Amino acid sequence: ILKRQKEYEQNPNFTTLSNYTSALYANNKKRETIAVIHEYNKHNETAQSLVLEAKYLIWMDDTQSALKILNTNSLNNDLQAKLMLGQIYSWDHNYEAARENLIEVILKAKDKNMLFSAKNAIAHINMWEHNDAKAKQMFEKLHDERPANKEVNEALMQLIRVY
Repeated sequence: ILKRQKEYEQNPNFTTLSNYTSALYANNKKRETIAVIHEYNKHNETAQSLVLEAKYLIWMDDTQSALKILNTNSLNNDLQAKLMLGQIYSWDHNYEAARENLIEVILKAKDKNMLFSAKNAIAHINMWEHNDAKAKQMFEKLHDERPANKEVNEALMQLIRVY
């Protein structure tokens, strides 16, 4: 932690912030993690650093604070923020808002991991809404893309029992 703290203090940028906060969080210094990111965002706010703060808040089960950050104007066009919003809304059973954000990610994202995560989230929403045929179809496509994905395989097993 001390090495990463020193690197961050000598050159505060997103990379050193990310390295330092991951070390803090890994050592169960959660409040310090948020405090460091929050302080960084007061002076050097970027879309990346706001999303990083929201990510840690989600991990700490503070989705309401994460939503406040992710819904700021500066993140209106950020696809990582949209993905996180879609995931939070789906967990809160606000499926319409979740779909709206996730579909935007699917339409605009170029990153394969981001696309996979958005499609996976929509497939889960379909499953939770008991739209089993559509969910099964989506999970089968996701399985073709990543056959070793445990989450997709578990969802498929549940849906196969239905059919």
